[in-house]
Amino acid sequence: MRKNGWGLDDGAGRTPGAAQNGTQNGFRLAFYLAVLTLTAAPAGAGPTFDTSTPIGFFTNVASRLLWSQMNVKLTQIQVYPTNQYTPAVHRLLQVTANILDAQNTNFYPSVFRPLFSKDASNKIFIYGYQQVTTVSGPTDPQLSAPYDAAQLSRATRVPIVDSHGPVNVYGVPWVVGAKRGLPNFNQLSLLTAAQVTRNLEFARASLESTTFETNQAYIIGVTNQLGITFWNSYSNDYPRPLRVVVADTLGTTMTNNFYRWDATSNFFSDVLIDQWPGSYWSTVPNGAPNSSSFWSMSQPFVFQNQSVYNQSSHNFLVLPGCSGGKSLV
Repeated sequence: MRKNGWGLDDGAGRTPGAAQNGTQNGFRLAFYLAVLTLTAAPAGAGPTFDTSTPIGFFTNVASRLLWSQMNVKLTQIQVYPTNQYTPAVHRLLQVTANILDAQNTNFYPSVFRPLFSKDASNKIFIYGYQQVTTVSGPTDPQLSAPYDAAQLSRATRVPIVDSHGPVNVYGVPWVVGAKRGLPNFNQLSLLTAAQVTRNLEFARASLESTTFETNQAYIIGVTNQLGITFWNSYSNDYPRPLRVVVADTLGTTMTNNFYRWDATSNFFSDVLIDQWPGSYWSTVPNGAPNSSSFWSMSQPFVFQNQSVYNQSSHNFLVLPGCSGGKSLV
């Protein structure tokens, strides 16, 4: 995603003129924020951009931006069955959080999580936001695994909750303000390696026989490799210990258009980094950042060990010395 002043384009490499259009959009957004500054409070009131109540600032400014720019209400953003939570919507929410954090001296960024509701037609909406002020650790109920929005159609309470409290939903992230000096998520990679071997067998009852029997066997193996990288892109070292927790669930499906085989793998890593070096960018042309400023993790997931497909049972028979064949789902 590129930034042109205040304008943000979609990073899709548009035709010439996209940068100009992005700048014009940026001027419109900046102008709107200036008008908002003048109209947000009556004469004689306190500071116009009052950040003493972060959630009030976030919801008020985000509501005006969404309605002005996209004709969308912050308290009625549909996520199912129609998904109105587009990158453009998130961009305006992110801009709002960034403006908030640019005006305070807090070391940590402001964090806001969406709250969800359901109407009589079983449509799921974002109906507001809640500020997250503390998290106890990776097992904090606030960080419970997200739901598919379609799973919430039977909910009866507002906001929609489960045994952990307000729910999280896939595709609707928390909004985290931008703060200088914090290491950040850099890259996600997923590599799938599939090996398919076909063995053919020709047999006859005797050397003199002119009749042959044939057999063929397909041997299939599938492995996934998940990798995640974080980076301290700033020149200075991060000044305190930092705990990095990564959790993910990887679902894999293999099909031949008639039958299907599924597997689910869980990924979890919890690391405490005592000292995180800065990038120390070199001043020479094409200089590279300090390699120690990157921190990465990777994990293999074996979906299907070397196994032979059985046409009659539609299952995989594990070869000797391997484990983990797949049965029909």
